[in-house]
This record gives sequence, C-alpha cells and structure tokens, in this order.
Amino acid sequence: MTKRKPQDLQIVRNIAKNLLLHRVNAGLTQTEVGEALNVTFQQEQKFEVGTNCMSACQLFMLTNKFNWNIADFQKDPQAVNTPHAAIKLSERLMNKVNKTWNRVDHFSRIAIKFDNADDLYSN
Repeated sequence: MTKRKPQDLQIVRNIAKNLLLHRVNAGLTQTEVGEALNVTFQQEQKFEVGTNCMSACQLFMLTNKFNWNIADFQKDPQAVNTPHAAIKLSERLMNKVNKTWNRVDHFSRIAIKFDNADDLYSN
C-alpha cells in the first residue's frame, strides 16, 4: 500500500511555515493552537514542520478562531517581509531567558540566606 501524497507540496510547505509564523506573531504556544484544533501539541508540531497536513476544515477553524486571513496561508512566507516575526520571536525568547535567570538568582539568594543562617546556629 502506498502513502498518499498531497498534490501540491509547495502549498503544504507554505501552510506549515505560515502556521508557525502566525502562531509566533500571536504569541501562542503549540498547545494553545492544538487545543483550538482538538489535537495534541505533537500533532500541531507536525503541521508546522509539514510532516502532516491539516485538513481544510482545520485550517478554516483555526483562521476563524484567531481571526487570521486564510488567504495568507497559501503565500510563500519568504516572499512576505518576515523579519518582524523573527524579531518578535527573539524578544519573546530573551524575555523567557531573563525570567528564568531572575528566578535562579532569586532562589540562589534564598539558599545563601539559609546557608548563612545555618552557620549562625552551628556555632
């Protein structure tokens, strides 16, 4: 038995890339998009990579839910000016890094206070 192949792989690739760009621009996680489609985040991940194709119905549901223009998904994302999406993604990642660093710094300060308190009681 042979696997079915989509007739136009370029459209499949465009949909996959545009899904990723739209999700990042909207600040959504793969889990949030997956929940909107009633699929797991792993399945949504496969949609973004292009391993699996989403149905027309799923694409329609998604664009309606997040108020995205369905026509944008057929376009080649490299033909559209996408540096804004890359900048937005890098800003979000840096914010996550900074938040994580602040948590680590906070907990290390607490640990030092407890360590110093233990030194006071051990004498």
